[in-house]
Amino acid sequence: MGVLLEWPTVEPGRPYRWLLSLDLDKPAPTCAKHRERTNGLGICYPCVSEWRASLGADPDEWTDCRICLYPLHPAAEVGGFDTCPSCDMSPIERMDDLEKGPTP
Repeated sequence: MGVLLEWPTVEPGRPYRWLLSLDLDKPAPTCAKHRERTNGLGICYPCVSEWRASLGADPDEWTDCRICLYPLHPAAEVGGFDTCPSCDMSPIERMDDLEKGPTP
């Protein structure tokens, strides 16, 4: 009988986050692409840089969501927000804040 090995796989929609189990949302300790250690959430920083560069954003500077600690999408940063849409308030409240602009 062999040993079952879990191989890291990238989370759909988050090309910088590696998981051992998509069903259990279990973070992987290493990135399968770069063979580097991830943070405790399964986030690979070289993958974050590549993802941001592919979106035309600065690959070396980003803001993490203050709630879930995942990197913010560059479009969210433009509005001056510090939370991702998943953790943020309702879309209607978000639109109101966009109209007001960033807080000083």
